[in-house]
Amino acid sequence: ASLALTRQRPAHHRRYVWKLVYIHMLGYDVDFGHMEIISLLTSTKFSEKLVGYVATTLLTRASDDHFTLVINSIKNDLLSKSPAGQCLALACVSNMGTTVLAVECAEEVKRILVSVDTQPIVRKKASLCLLRFYRTNPTGLSADEWCPRISTLLESKEIGVVLSTMSLLLGLASRQPEAYVSLVPHVIHTLSRLAVNRQCSPDYLYYTTPCPWLQVKLLKFLQYYPPPAERALSERLNEVLRKVLSRDGGPLADKP
Repeated sequence: ASLALTRQRPAHHRRYVWKLVYIHMLGYDVDFGHMEIISLLTSTKFSEKLVGYVATTLLTRASDDHFTLVINSIKNDLLSKSPAGQCLALACVSNMGTTVLAVECAEEVKRILVSVDTQPIVRKKASLCLLRFYRTNPTGLSADEWCPRISTLLESKEIGVVLSTMSLLLGLASRQPEAYVSLVPHVIHTLSRLAVNRQCSPDYLYYTTPCPWLQVKLLKFLQYYPPPAERALSERLNEVLRKVLSRDGGPLADKP
């Protein structure tokens, strides 16, 4: 079967690799066709690359002999300027979440997250991918290095980027809350932008409430710390809480 698959024209690879994925989903072991999967990873066509990444996620293990080739293909896409390729690579390594990938691809994911040239959709996936890496390898992120970077990401005008960044920050703070106390003012400022100033695109409004999911994440982060001692900051937080608990648009307000 492997030999027959290899002899097919490249245009047919995608079709037969989908069949391998289907066989795997039926519960059968698939121990052939891996090199054809890798050939799809290196394709310049999105439709072929997509099949390659889906098959890689389901059929490839870190113990496989060809896993080094998989890592090289993933790195090439992470380093490319193609948002589609970067998104596929980030989704793949996030779903696989192996220690090997966390070590081998962490630097590329960090670069994508902080690069000024990264598109918002890619930055969102990079934040969640880095969170998966941190859960796999907690020593891979330094609080001293990432506190200023996260504060910059929280200032993004893209609500989706801020939402993904808060998921990352909650994961970091859940293990080392004292290391991220310096971000409390930035979180309060972001919460004030939403709850008080209502700076939110229409796409993220829910029953006139500006992105309640993000507001909840921001409040969850503040639960790790005592009320701020600085008067101005404390007053801003109290204003936010009054707004949140009122009936005019907070995520905890009663809905009709």
